[in-house]
Amino acid sequence: MKEGEFRALLPIVGDRIGGSQLSALALAEQIRAHGRFSPLLVLHRDGPVADLLRSRSLSFEFLPVPALLGEGGYRPSNLLRHIRAVVRIARFLRRWKVAIVHTNDLRTNLSWALPARLAGSRQIWHQRTFFPQSRLAHLVSRWAARIVCVSEYCKSTLPSDRRDRAVVVFNPIPVPASILDRPAARAALCRELGVGPATRIILFVANLQPQKRPDIFIRVAQKVREVSNFPIIFVLLGEDKKGMQSKLELLAEDLKVSDIVFFGGFRYPVDHWMAGADLFLAPQVCEGFGRTLVEAMHAQAPVVAARSGGHPEIVIDPNVGVLVPADDAGAMAQAVTQLLSDPNRASLIAKRASAVVATKFSAEAHAEAIINVYESCMDLANR
Repeated sequence: MKEGEFRALLPIVGDRIGGSQLSALALAEQIRAHGRFSPLLVLHRDGPVADLLRSRSLSFEFLPVPALLGEGGYRPSNLLRHIRAVVRIARFLRRWKVAIVHTNDLRTNLSWALPARLAGSRQIWHQRTFFPQSRLAHLVSRWAARIVCVSEYCKSTLPSDRRDRAVVVFNPIPVPASILDRPAARAALCRELGVGPATRIILFVANLQPQKRPDIFIRVAQKVREVSNFPIIFVLLGEDKKGMQSKLELLAEDLKVSDIVFFGGFRYPVDHWMAGADLFLAPQVCEGFGRTLVEAMHAQAPVVAARSGGHPEIVIDPNVGVLVPADDAGAMAQAVTQLLSDPNRASLIAKRASAVVATKFSAEAHAEAIINVYESCMDLANR
């Protein structure tokens, strides 16, 4: 670390790759060139994030801890393990002389709050979903120097006495220098799915859990099939976290659409799926932001999304996508059918959306906003 720089530590659990982890990695890469802050990535567990960092030749530190808050419940038998974790993290912060602790998900938000306070570091609490209804989160979030929310919707769910310390910073979406070749991506998907070139591909990307509404996606498939005169396939990509897939498969059978519904499981990356899809459908409700929605817009896939959570802050007007009432499969099916039946309108919407994403949700804009938050914390500390 150079003279005059401050250490900004970004802890990551490391057992999964999701939007919060990708955002933290993109941020670390962006702020390395900034003159005032030196980023330090810390992983608690070996796994997919460590593998990704190694593949990119990015440095990080391991900090194994006995237990993390936010997982496994808060049983009294875990109390000693949590105390040991607090002591270990606080010592680590002092040893590395960390000025800023930027936590990015519930487990790190909770687990690093007390150690940061004990070590004299300023915590940036990144809220990416609606604020959790837990006494622990309500208590320890009081210690955060700043709370970064990924949307105005997220900010509105904070306890009222936290909102004066909150700032809205949209998630970054790394934008490649060029858009993937959509015709080539589409041809590749048709081969993988075993469908003809005239088949319309409608895509869903999210973990299979109730909030993401994969059941609504399947109901839309039924309604679109009833009125469409072209071959279609509805593709779900996502991890089956809540054991929903078997129930969803039964639903597809009951609705007689199992032949046009494809479960692809977890896929990463999904760029070529976005680029090859004829339409991206986001029926999720109460999403803090909607990262995959933005990724689809960047890939120039026309989007239809539920008017819920942070979606209206992404699909800001009908020129960049279509918003429909949440949980209304009929309205979603109508919007999907209309776009698929009017390729010129769909193409125009998709191109406008991609242009908006390139500026509004860039990694550079995100890093600049976060660095401003860091600097405001340091200024507050020096008053």
